[in-house]
Amino acid sequence: MKIYSKYIFLVILLLNFSTSYAESVKIVYIDLDKIFKVSIVGKSMNDQINQIKDENNNIAKKKEQEIKEEDKNINNQKNILSEEEIKKKIQSLRSKIQNYQVDVKKLNENLNNKRRIATEKILSELRPILAEYSKENLISLVLKKKDVIIGKNDLDITNDIIDLLNKKMKEINIKNF
Repeated sequence: MKIYSKYIFLVILLLNFSTSYAESVKIVYIDLDKIFKVSIVGKSMNDQINQIKDENNNIAKKKEQEIKEEDKNINNQKNILSEEEIKKKIQSLRSKIQNYQVDVKKLNENLNNKRRIATEKILSELRPILAEYSKENLISLVLKKKDVIIGKNDLDITNDIIDLLNKKMKEINIKNF
């Protein structure tokens, strides 16, 4: 009987300890997508990315139009030109098409690289903000919202972090990247 009472006492003590430890751990989550859409610097980055994307599309459309014009001219001249001249023009057109494809690929890679660098720069500014906020609010763990299956809305610190980020970082110039 004495052994059972010691065992029960030990179990109660362990349960009490684990409950009090769980209460002292504060876990919150943050929506990074919202930060990049709503914050001032996130909007700045997105506006610049969209502007560059539009410029790239205009360049691509202009080159595509030139290629279509040349193709149309070749088709119109098929009856006039010799077979050898037509082959040269077709070869030249194929070369222009390959160059066009390479140029479009480079423009897209350049845009994606600028987006990646800007995102990394914003995240590097965000980390100290999160660290300071966690320290001040005794937060043990910050998770990404997309990794959280279910959680209370009061555990979402996104709006607080957006306010702090807006005070620290207003704009990012991605054209220099």
